[in-house]
Amino acid sequence: FHAAAAAGMEALMTAHVLFPALEPELPATLSRRLLTGVLREEWNYAGVVASDDLGMRAVAERWPIEELVVEGLLAGVDAFLIREDRSRQEAALAALASAAERRADVRARVDESAARVARFKALAAVPLPLDGEALRARLGTPASLALAARLAGSGPGREAESEVARV
Repeated sequence: FHAAAAAGMEALMTAHVLFPALEPELPATLSRRLLTGVLREEWNYAGVVASDDLGMRAVAERWPIEELVVEGLLAGVDAFLIREDRSRQEAALAALASAAERRADVRARVDESAARVARFKALAAVPLPLDGEALRARLGTPASLALAARLAGSGPGREAESEVARV
């Protein structure tokens, strides 16, 4: 992570692991000491920090989703991966919105994270706001599904790279 931060990596994903020498109680995803103290302050990392999937047992069995997203945000996470059913995603969003309404520190972190994510999207040339109709018109078509099937079968070689370049 230090090498990636020093190299200017635009986004990093946390892991739900313990580093007892630095943080004996919390996994990295929830550790302000690691994400803000070490990553941001000591290593001067300015990119996006994304969580690993919050449905993983390492965190999901110990904390409710509402606590995971608020504490993760305060620790330094900018974007959350929640692959599970929509109800958990909605509960996470509602918890963040509610916490932001009540607490200035949460509002400040939401603003900070939103700015980082917007910068990242601009670097990746993702138009803001994302045009859902245009995206739906391009994805899931017979041509895009055929391309996905060809890429899945071609492996990580040059054939896949040239297919992606044509899209």
